[in-house]
Amino acid sequence: MKLARFSWKGEIVHGVVEGDEIRSVSGSIFGEFKPRGSIGKLKDFKLLPPVDPDNLIAVGLNFVDVMETWTKNTGKPKPVRPHVFLLSRSSIIGHLDNIVYPATADDNWAYGELVVVMKKPAKLISESDAADYILGYTCGNDLAALDIEFGEDDGRTDRAHNYDTFTSFGPFIETDLSPDELKIRLKFNGELIKEGNTRDMAFSVNRVVSHVSQFMTLHPGDIIFMGSPGGHQIKVGDDIEVEIEGIGTLRNKVVASG
Repeated sequence: MKLARFSWKGEIVHGVVEGDEIRSVSGSIFGEFKPRGSIGKLKDFKLLPPVDPDNLIAVGLNFVDVMETWTKNTGKPKPVRPHVFLLSRSSIIGHLDNIVYPATADDNWAYGELVVVMKKPAKLISESDAADYILGYTCGNDLAALDIEFGEDDGRTDRAHNYDTFTSFGPFIETDLSPDELKIRLKFNGELIKEGNTRDMAFSVNRVVSHVSQFMTLHPGDIIFMGSPGGHQIKVGDDIEVEIEGIGTLRNKVVASG
């Protein structure tokens, strides 16, 4: 089932996407809910980020090839647990929103990623139980200013990833999907730039969700970016697409600041 979030009759609501139509929902998507009748064509609604999270978490170095390259270049050992960092609510945008190229960073990259959406509160949960706490999955574009992260401010992952408009996710949440073997494609201006598969993640979805729950409570609607098989440098005017098998395509355009 595909879930979307949008404005309808003056309220922000969720709906079920079926083909080119949206059906209304009775109840909460984080509890018991049922699809109701059609309320219109999908093309006639401005889709919002599919949830409004309290907490946004990201995982770095979570693809085997990326981890091995990092280890080779830095001389550091491979991480034995997920390398996590936090993203800010002020950095959020959704499908078809513009990415604003920052005025204070010069080497900015886009990374297509699978995003986990939480269904219910999770604290100190086991890896084997983690799937029970997940609502579904969406597409994400985690942008980063590499001149901040690896330049003179080496190690400032928080600052590098949290410029306004640097956390894009959507357009839908897919609830009936296994995350274990999904193709992830990153396209720039219609050209395939990077392709990977979630089977090559160093740490599985369940492992990451369990790990995060050991030190913070995850709430319904919280999201976790699961890492990327690789990124690409952006420039003003780029049309960026993150396509994930079984979910859909997240699209954003890069515009100049000011």
